[in-house]
Order: sequence, then C-alpha cells, then structure tokens
Amino acid sequence: MMLFVLSECLFNRWDDSEENKENLKKFFETLVLINKKEKKHFVILESRRILKLIDEDFKKYMGDYIINYIQEISSSMFLNLKSVEELSLTDIIFLTYDKLDIQDNFRFIPYKYFIESDSLQNLNFITEHILNDEQIFEIIGKYYLSYCINEELKNLFELKWVPNNGGGSNIKDVLVSYCNRENIPLTLFIVDGDMKSPIKPGNGSTARGIKQEFKKCEINFNKFKNNEITLNTNIVNYLKIKIEILKVREIENLIPIKYMEKENFNGIEQYKKLLYVNNEITKFFDVKDGIYCKDKEKNFKSLNDCELLDICTKDMKYYCKILKENGIDFFKIDEGKDILKKFVNYISEDLEKFNELIENCIYMEIKDEILRIGKLIFSWGISIKNVNKL
Repeated sequence: MMLFVLSECLFNRWDDSEENKENLKKFFETLVLINKKEKKHFVILESRRILKLIDEDFKKYMGDYIINYIQEISSSMFLNLKSVEELSLTDIIFLTYDKLDIQDNFRFIPYKYFIESDSLQNLNFITEHILNDEQIFEIIGKYYLSYCINEELKNLFELKWVPNNGGGSNIKDVLVSYCNRENIPLTLFIVDGDMKSPIKPGNGSTARGIKQEFKKCEINFNKFKNNEITLNTNIVNYLKIKIEILKVREIENLIPIKYMEKENFNGIEQYKKLLYVNNEITKFFDVKDGIYCKDKEKNFKSLNDCELLDICTKDMKYYCKILKENGIDFFKIDEGKDILKKFVNYISEDLEKFNELIENCIYMEIKDEILRIGKLIFSWGISIKNVNKL
C-alpha cells in the first residue's frame, strides 16, 4: 500500500456525470470495505475544507456509511498533508478527478484507476529473486519503521505488500508486462546496481535494461503532457510503477561487515585489508564470488602466477593491482553464495540485532543506502493500523 490523499476535486466535481457518480460511489465502497475487513486504512484528506464541500446531494447519494467513513478520516490525527510532512515519504499518491502528473514526491492519478480493490489495496513488490531478496528488504523496511520514525507515530503504521519474483536478469520483461497491463496495483521494482568497481561505476546490463525500458514510458508520458499523443495504459502505469536501482553492486553488499566478522568467515581479513586501502570498495565488491582471475584461458589460481597484470583488460584488474600492491592474494568470503540466506536467518527474529549492526557500521555508504532503501519501502508499503485508536 501507499499513502493516498483524497483531493478536494473528488468532492466538488462529483456530480459531473452519472458515470462519475457511480464510479466514485464504488470507489468509496471499496475503501470502506477494506477498512472494515482489515481494520486499517491508507487515505488522508487534502484538507478539512472537504467536509464543507460535502453537500446534501453527495450525502444522499453516497449513504451514511460512506459519510461516516469520511468523517472518521477527518477526525483522525491525519487531517491534511502537513500532518505527514515529518514522515518525509518518498512518494504520495494524490487521487484526483482527472489530473495525471508527477511533481516532486506527489503522483497525481485519477481515482478511477483504483476502483478495483486489488489495484487499490495491494502493492506489488518485485525483486530479482523472491526468496532472500524480498526477506532482506522486508527486514530493512521494518527496521526503518521501528528505529527511524518518530516514537509517537511509528505504532500507527505497518507495512504490507505482495512479493513477486522478477526472474533475475529477465526482470526487464516483467516490467514490460506491467507497463502494458490494465488495472495494475502500485508496483515497486528494486534491482541490483551491478557496478563493477570505483573506476567502472556504471550499472550492469540488467539494471541498464530495466532503466532503458522504463525510459520509454517516461517519453510517452511527456508526449502525453505535451498533447502529442492520447492517453493509454502505458502512460497511466508510468505513475503506478517505481524503479529503484541499488547504489551497490548487489543486495549482498548491504550486509554489514560486522556480521561477517562475527561469523568469522574465511576471507574477511583480506576483505578488510582491501577496504582499508579504499573503503568505497564496499559498494562494489563481489561478496558472492570474491576476487580471483576470471580469464578462463589462464585460470590463475594465485595472483603471484599472473605476469599479465599490466596488459590485463578484465574488470578484476582494478582489484588485482590493489591486492598485489598490498600483499593480498585472490580470496573468497566463506559461504559467499549463501551469505544472504544466513544473514536473513540471523536477524529475522530480532530486529535489534540488525539495529546494532547498523549503529556500529563504519562504512557510511552502506549505512546510508540501507536507510535510503528503508525509507523507500516504508513509503510504498505503508498502511495505517489501529483505526479505532486514531
């Protein structure tokens, strides 16, 4: 879910047509049903002025239970947009009558694209690999909610989404499918950055591919705003979808090194020496495979066997030079390929463990990225619980 704002135009333009009246009533009925069934909601009013816009015709047409629902929202602590400023959400959906736009962190989308309950209450959360990837992001989101939100507010919220598998390198095809599908729910993609080294910081092919594909949606959206093309599903979905590329090589790079030290993985001392030379490497290091020669023809088992370093064209050359200059040989982190699963098992039942690791993290690039992603997941997965206590 995400935080939705009911705009004033939904109330002062409600009687433009019979079709709109029916659609708007259906929309509010869906909101009430979700509120009653799940004991939570995820909407606020643009302002208290909305209560003055509700005339007798609106009340008569919508019915007492819908009016009571709107009044319940208005009497909660979330009276208007200013009430949620301190949450600093990355994105907020502004439900409009017909406006379709994006400005800063506001996405203006006509309410009619959220009439169906699935498109309104569900958030599709798509990662490259559904199991450990989704679990670590869930932990990061819960950590942000538990430790980074005002004490008086955090107990009002919970996170909810539907995890989906992006299919690894095929995640671009999944995006194409969502971009062209009707009535999709809000959808958040998080993809590895796949950057190789500080001298080659550009994204890998998977991240580049999904960005390029989504760029096509942005181009169509801008053409629509300039009245060059008519509205289509692809344009609406541009505002329903967010693509986030990690600012680290892979999700494994978000695992604090303090955890690897605690587990005393073989290779951690070599890794720390590497970071002592350049701590920015923590964003680029291949945690799963370590550093070794990937030249299949040479297949050097030791850096000392290599006499071609000066003319090497491989991505590993950057690391090999640092290793050789500092007397470090090729190395891997023990359990590198399973480290994410082990880390998830370690912290899944105790968020305080994760908090301690973050608090003691000396690599700010990693700490800042965890906080950035936590804020994003919180913003897109937020719902308001304990409705009766608001």
